[in-house]
This record gives sequence, structure tokens and C-alpha cells, in this order.
Amino acid sequence: MAHTKRMSRLVMVAAVAMVVMWGSMASAMSCGDALSSMSPCGGYLMGMASASLSSLCCDRARSLARSASSPAQRKAICECFKETAPSLGVKPDRVKAMLAFCKLPLNLPITPNIDCSRV
Repeated sequence: MAHTKRMSRLVMVAAVAMVVMWGSMASAMSCGDALSSMSPCGGYLMGMASASLSSLCCDRARSLARSASSPAQRKAICECFKETAPSLGVKPDRVKAMLAFCKLPLNLPITPNIDCSRV
């Protein structure tokens, strides 16, 4: 149970990267929904040795990116991920690798100090 929660939160960091790039989450999607949608990527993003990237992870990441729409929503999701990622143990280098593997370009730095007002 704790592992699932941690993985969900970790996934949130990856989702932030995609939300920042493509816009905001639809108003109907909560932060928890965004984290949950990225769960196939969680183990990899937390640096688990046995975890690898999958087509399901990329599909979920692309779907999350497509759901983006408004700057206000994008900022809200970014803040959510920014606050949650450190406690989940998300590794920024793994987020960058996932974006490259899934061919999801991001023109912003993936750091714990991202300025969400600029997304």
C-alpha cells in the first residue's frame, strides 16, 4: 500500500513535466487523477533498478499531455507535482530520460525549483 502511494506520487513529477510542456490538465482532472494516470511510469521514475519504461507509460504520458488546455490549470498541476515529487523520491534524470524515450519534447528544465508561473 505504501509502495503504491509512493509510486503514484512519483508519477506526479513526470506528469508535471508533460503538463508544463503542453498546457494544463482539463478542469475535470485532479492532481490525484494525473498521478494515477502516470502510475505505469512510477517505478522507473523513482529509480527502481528492476523498473523499465514501457509503451503503456508512454501512452499515458502522451494522453496526459493531450489533455492540457489552460495556463491556470497548467500552473495548478505544476505546483501540485512540484510539491509532491521530492517526497516521492522522483529522480529528475529519470524524468528527462522518460521524456526522451517517449519522444515528448520539453523545453523547460526538470528541476525541483521549477517556476510554475512560467509554464
